[in-house]
Amino acid sequence: MRDRGKDRGVENTFLRHYLIVLLAAYALSAAGCIQGAPAITIEGQEAISSPVIVGAGSVFMRIVNAGSGDDTLLAARTDIPGTVVELHDFRNGRMVRTNSVRIPSKSTVRLRPAGPHIMIFKLPKDMKKGRGFRLTLMFEKSGEREISIAPAAVPSGPSKRVIN
Repeated sequence: MRDRGKDRGVENTFLRHYLIVLLAAYALSAAGCIQGAPAITIEGQEAISSPVIVGAGSVFMRIVNAGSGDDTLLAARTDIPGTVVELHDFRNGRMVRTNSVRIPSKSTVRLRPAGPHIMIFKLPKDMKKGRGFRLTLMFEKSGEREISIAPAAVPSGPSKRVIN
């Protein structure tokens, strides 16, 4: 004859272990879905007038995300009346407009020539005289960040910048 108490003890132990494993698996999967907050800082920002497009300029910088969560640059705007600001990237050797720039956690994204960058169109002619301006970057999670931009030297022909 079987001891029913012993069988129930084995069943209870099995159920306890099964429940512990199930809860641990759920906790680990939930932890993988939870992402920390981004920590965005901007470094090395500069603008250059386009040697090719009259009234246009490019803005370059390093966007550092020291946080544990990803972020996305969604748009930008300037304090210069009448300008149009767009995010651009290079694909298949051509500059194209893009909707966003992903900023992964614990990384630095360079906005640079022949890569992701910010284009400003309809610039006033006096911008070539070295006037700085304010640029507001709009991030999905970090919100708005306003930075000062000092124009770099204006190239006098096709850009001679080194592209890394």
